[in-house]
Amino acid sequence: MKYVVDTSAILAGSQYDFYEKKYFQTHWKNFDNLINNGTIVSTESVYKELIAKDDSMADWAKDKKYMFQKKLIMMFLKWEIIFQENFPIGIKKRNHF
Repeated sequence: MKYVVDTSAILAGSQYDFYEKKYFQTHWKNFDNLINNGTIVSTESVYKELIAKDDSMADWAKDKKYMFQKKLIMMFLKWEIIFQENFPIGIKKRNHF
């Protein structure tokens, strides 16, 4: 099983967050291990967000660039189409008066 994370999940380890790496070393070591074995992945757009600021998280993202995959966007688009075809959701207009 793979887990796709967004920017907020990664920034939770930044110096600006409660779960700072220097205080939760075991958690972030496990997180890095899951990235290294391919269990945790992310998209190229998340990579671009992280490197936009030239800080420690940008350095971290550059070091883990292999986790940010272009193919994920296309996979999500295909899933969205399949979901819409198999589970159509209708929105009823309501009269609020």
